[in-house]
Amino acid sequence: MERRAERSTERRAERNADRRTERSTERSAKRSAEWSVEGSAERNAERNVEARRSDPPLKVLGLYWQTSFWSLGPRKGVSSFFLAPQSFARFGHEIHISAPRGKGQPALEEDEGMLIHRYRGAIRFDSNARHPLPVRLTSRLLRYLYYIIIGTWNGIRLGRQIKPDIVIGYHYHSAAAASLAARILGVPNITRLFGTQLSLIMRSRLRRLAAFIQIIGLRAPASYIIMHDDGSEGDIVAKQLGVPPKKLCFWRDGYEPAMYRPGESTAQLRRSLQIPQDHVVLFCVGRLTVDKRMERLVEVMPAVLREEPAVTLMLVGDGVDRPMIERTIGALRLEGNVRLTGAVSRDELPKYFNVGDIFVGVSDRTNANLPPIEAMSCAKTLVLLNTGGTRHLVDDGRTGILVDPGSWRTELPSVLVALIRDPERRDKLGRAGREKLLREIPTVEERQRMEVDLAIRAVREFRESESLRTVHRNA
Repeated sequence: MERRAERSTERRAERNADRRTERSTERSAKRSAEWSVEGSAERNAERNVEARRSDPPLKVLGLYWQTSFWSLGPRKGVSSFFLAPQSFARFGHEIHISAPRGKGQPALEEDEGMLIHRYRGAIRFDSNARHPLPVRLTSRLLRYLYYIIIGTWNGIRLGRQIKPDIVIGYHYHSAAAASLAARILGVPNITRLFGTQLSLIMRSRLRRLAAFIQIIGLRAPASYIIMHDDGSEGDIVAKQLGVPPKKLCFWRDGYEPAMYRPGESTAQLRRSLQIPQDHVVLFCVGRLTVDKRMERLVEVMPAVLREEPAVTLMLVGDGVDRPMIERTIGALRLEGNVRLTGAVSRDELPKYFNVGDIFVGVSDRTNANLPPIEAMSCAKTLVLLNTGGTRHLVDDGRTGILVDPGSWRTELPSVLVALIRDPERRDKLGRAGREKLLREIPTVEERQRMEVDLAIRAVREFRESESLRTVHRNA
């Protein structure tokens, strides 16, 4: 009787896990149901559960073009670049990363289950904006060709040692190298992309030419392409560039429910940042670069402070635009009402979200990337310029406020002042945003599971295809 009860409990647990996986896959495939070659998200979930039960652990070779997963220092910057490859280690698979070796880095390193193999020959891909465009394009092309050679060669060399089941090219720079390496190693490959900047430049031939690395990355042969649905409308760009819909997995990024939650104590952090207790805190999180346009928040602060002086603006992050933003703060005499925190580690970042009251996104490309999602998880009010696919994340007036990007200089201050004066509405919008997130956005664990399941599926399909070819050749 006890054994029968144990078996019944195990079967119920398996069924519950399967149902949770189906819900996660269905939710995340809502805007891109075409990712399946054969049908619906429900059937994919069933296949993925079966694959996890029957397939042995994968051996994955990942190609990465930079020396570190973190753009702003150890554990600082966009976490997705780290969490994507770490998915495989998390679920018991073996992953080896081939990446260039920076100054002071070891040739071999283990990081949360990933084995990182580094080779000499690291280069920088960012260009000096002061140089003429032809010089920048030539330099970018030469550096890209150099990486294709050295990245592919080292990937093949490592692949012959570890004998991977699949190769994954992380981001645009590595896509073509991963495709070449996989072809030579005789295994399938996946291209893993983290959004796109092409949506703003597709109408300009010259700017498309300058973005050749992204275009090559999207068109490089692959079994599947995983792209973040971060509001930059990558699905539209992929269609324009002829990417088959059945190959594109256009998935929203996941959030960490245990890290980003409302109600965390913030009194000590407020004191360390010298933010008065009676101030409403406007905030934004991200790199201080031209893409994020955070200087706009500084520029609207005088209009906000004329109406409501008890307000602090907190910009969390770092980047090349920081000196320019600091000069703007000084010119407008806002030193007492603006805080630049610098880069913050991933573990500490949730505290800064909870210090804030109103998250404000002002990018021209998208304001539906990961930071607004993390703000939603903390039940913070969202005020976002309605650019890119931001409207798919926020229901205007119900889960946040969308501002016309053409009139941000006048509309944004008035919207912010109205919310500063109405804490009840802020609370209502924040709670509604969190409820939407809990219904529609996958957790990081669910999102990582989807990546692993897709790789398992790609390997299985590749092997079935190879078996059929062998049968036909022998017939």
